[in-house]
Amino acid sequence: MSRTIAQAPAPWRMRPRTRKAVLVAHIVTAGAWIGLDVMLGVLVFTPLLTTDPATVALCYQAMPLLYRPILLSGLACLATGVVLGVGTHHGWCGTGGCWSSWRSTSC
Repeated sequence: MSRTIAQAPAPWRMRPRTRKAVLVAHIVTAGAWIGLDVMLGVLVFTPLLTTDPATVALCYQAMPLLYRPILLSGLACLATGVVLGVGTHHGWCGTGGCWSSWRSTSC
């Protein structure tokens, strides 16, 4: 009597062209997120270093304009990162880079 062992279905993998497109999207959204964070930092620290009331008022008025783009670029970066993690041969957090990235952003 022989036994048949059921194998798990092959995991979903992205084609190379799709993977490269998602990787480019991930890099672009991460760059936008970092750039927007830098702009927010400039808007936060400029009023502390200036004595001009018009500059202070302008900085405080411009800050709320960045909240939605920062949130959207962060979520887009997260989504493309999850797609890359699931759809590549490394799998979800298959390398140490995922955990070190998570630790650095969560602390």
